[in-house]
Amino acid sequence: MGNIEKIIQAIDIQLIQKNKPYMLLTEANRLLTSTRLIADNKALKKIVESGLIPHAYQTQKSPKQWRIPLSEKGKAEKEKLDKQNKQRAKENQHTIQTQISDQPTLCCPFCGYTGIIPEQFRSEQYLICPCCHSRLDNPLWIERDRAINKKIKKISFILVIVISVIYVVFDDGSSSFDENPVTNSGLDASVYQVEQFLDDNLRDPDSYESIDWSPVTETENGYYVRHKYRTRNGFGGMNIENKIFHLDKNGNVTGYTDY
Repeated sequence: MGNIEKIIQAIDIQLIQKNKPYMLLTEANRLLTSTRLIADNKALKKIVESGLIPHAYQTQKSPKQWRIPLSEKGKAEKEKLDKQNKQRAKENQHTIQTQISDQPTLCCPFCGYTGIIPEQFRSEQYLICPCCHSRLDNPLWIERDRAINKKIKKISFILVIVISVIYVVFDDGSSSFDENPVTNSGLDASVYQVEQFLDDNLRDPDSYESIDWSPVTETENGYYVRHKYRTRNGFGGMNIENKIFHLDKNGNVTGYTDY
């Protein structure tokens, strides 16, 4: 009886390893003779015919064949292994997704492709989608420019404060510095009221990049200035806008039109 249990166990192991539903008598004979669990090919047939392997069965249609499926113990073992494999697959998938999320990725708004940016292309300003071949802005380049622009804005703000303090300290009352509340910055020709308006109203203010400013023009009702800039649209791409901003005499933006 102990030998029968070893025979059933050997067949179960082979079926689980090969992920097969049953084993034919010929294949089982090769396995069991190679492991010396039976002496010859006739021994196994006698065992199954005598019912010592209760789950073995013979097909009814010709040619009739003996088939040995998994035993109940083997089925339980296979179910356990399947659960472990599924759990391991989930963990591997989670690991892969985590690795991808930690890497800089390119998302194409045109075809939906998402993939890791190869290291050799991370310093390029533009990238080509490997799926639809569209030319896209490199998000790493945008992030870098955004960081630089933030530093420039911060430095400009500090300089404005310093200049204002110096003006207040040394002003003798004869200056006409505040005659025009809307002026171009001496650093980059920007108009801070317009920049503040864009920061408050753009869909993605962090993506804003200044390109060009016209000189401020005074009118009867206030001022206007043309400004060309780049900003991210709702699809994730970058648009270049060129608009005329209208301001009242107090420097408040009252509207804008396309240039």
